[in-house]
Amino acid sequence: MLKIQKSGISVNPRKFARRFGHPKVDEILGGISIDRHRYAADALRRLCVVLGNNSDYTKKFLDIISKPDIKKLLENPPISSDWLKTMEEYGVLPTHTLLWMFIQNFSMALERMTIENEKIKHGGFNGSLLHKELEFTTQMRFRPSYKWMDFEEFCNLPILIKGMLIDRRKLDAILPTAIEAVNSLQFIMKMAEKTKGVPLLVIGNMTYGASFVVKPIEHYLKANGIHVRYERISSMSADCFMTQFSEAGIRLGWRPMVCPTLRGTLDFVEKYDPNIIIVDGTKRPRTYNHPAGRCTRFPAAMKGYFDTFEDLRPGYYGVVFQSAELTDTVLFGDYEEHKRDFRLEGDGGRKLVFLCPVGCEVDEGSYARLDDISEYSKDKRIGFGPNGFGEYKGALDPGAFLAYFEAKVKEAVNGLMKK
Repeated sequence: MLKIQKSGISVNPRKFARRFGHPKVDEILGGISIDRHRYAADALRRLCVVLGNNSDYTKKFLDIISKPDIKKLLENPPISSDWLKTMEEYGVLPTHTLLWMFIQNFSMALERMTIENEKIKHGGFNGSLLHKELEFTTQMRFRPSYKWMDFEEFCNLPILIKGMLIDRRKLDAILPTAIEAVNSLQFIMKMAEKTKGVPLLVIGNMTYGASFVVKPIEHYLKANGIHVRYERISSMSADCFMTQFSEAGIRLGWRPMVCPTLRGTLDFVEKYDPNIIIVDGTKRPRTYNHPAGRCTRFPAAMKGYFDTFEDLRPGYYGVVFQSAELTDTVLFGDYEEHKRDFRLEGDGGRKLVFLCPVGCEVDEGSYARLDDISEYSKDKRIGFGPNGFGEYKGALDPGAFLAYFEAKVKEAVNGLMKK
């Protein structure tokens, strides 16, 4: 057990706590038993003596030290204050590992800290809690632009592994995305059952609809005789196409940017005459700035598919909208609206279904957090790499980054299907 010096100091710790005026100290004192008050008073007195003339470090020290650590420190204070003087001199912040290293043996802790910092400097960051704590101290001292982060946020920053800096929020989106893919599978299978005898074609629009909905369930679709193809119509070009600035382009017969393989899909449609399901997702499955109020919003790319199949066979398809939540008015992107029941039956007796499975609330779905994952991988983000904390590209290889998340969502889908 750590010892304290016996002296004639006041046994009322609040006398010294008032000098700090920090709510954390007051809160912890409320949970310390009376018989430990003289120890707490001794500890706070020494904090006052050592840190009294360094208000900036004192605030950081009390802000960052955890409640369990300060409680332990007040109930069983070390006999010497040298550890605290050394931490203050070198600007070391009292994160858990560093704090108790210095309390146990401040000279050895200082030596260890120097060695580990050199390792990090030369590309030896290993992701351990100690290395994160050392980088946190460095960041708070020398990188003022990042001082808004607390220690917990800092420790949860992504680590560059195999050339990929994977954000925890992206990892957290895998399971909700997989659940939506399974929900999509169930919807497709019900439609296939209702329309037996009519071929069914599922088109996954790249990237989101293809990578995170259709590809993870492709095996189950094909096992049930459902045809699968992957195409790409750009939401951005489709949105631009729908604006007033594109009127000249419309007269010239321009169409949104499409995948070169689309001709093959159209040949398939003309030959087999299937029902068609277009699958894609968007980060904004709802919009609130429409005159009709809250509206279901489908990706603008789906307008490109709608025009494509209307051009192929005008009025031929009954149009079905399917989403996690449907309003009476639905939007393609931000510019074209339809009543969701505007044409339930077409002249040809076939269905053209627009399926956007992403949920509208955080706890009800993914909110398409994996949308534009390749773009995410190209941007620089803060996290940990070989040289510790800094800015790193999301991925050295965007294709590998996309493949990683595709595989993770598929793995989660397979796990859900086994339940």
